[in-house]
Amino acid sequence: DCYNYITVNETDNPVIPSSDVTIILMMEGSTRFKSDPFILSLSKKTIIQYNKGYKNCIKDKDVTASTSDITHAYYTAFYYARDYQNVIILEEDAEVYNKNLDDYALVNKFIEKEEFNLFSFGSIGKYIAYKSNVYSNIYSVTNYSASQSNIFSKKARQELYKIIAENKFQGDIDTDYIAKLD
Repeated sequence: DCYNYITVNETDNPVIPSSDVTIILMMEGSTRFKSDPFILSLSKKTIIQYNKGYKNCIKDKDVTASTSDITHAYYTAFYYARDYQNVIILEEDAEVYNKNLDDYALVNKFIEKEEFNLFSFGSIGKYIAYKSNVYSNIYSVTNYSASQSNIFSKKARQELYKIIAENKFQGDIDTDYIAKLD
């Protein structure tokens, strides 16, 4: 198999209680992930998805480059998490600088109460205030890029899973797929 899954943490007191699971996308043999107890406690369960890479494991005839390999990794994580509602997906180089629990309580409130596709912990793009009278420091983003750390709704994962398969894993996960979500 091209992917291996290891549960690295489970907690009854996650930082974001409305997030069912965190999946960390990691290349097998990589040392880029910095184990951080805060990251490992974002969700009720934290799993590392180890990827052997397209050069070491045949995934699909269309997975022939790093961009299609990371897109395939997301696609596989979306399938793996198909029974969960809100899923945090982190790339192995994601880091958390803000550990203010009040800010994460606001994130939790948002994903509990709002219909959303994606909540980004840090992206590049054009920011527009989102219900500023209810949520301070939460914005809608257009021209999205940088997908290292996001919360995906079940609906968004299902939509992306379908579109990625239709496009045969070609393109960048952030600009060609995630950026196109409504």
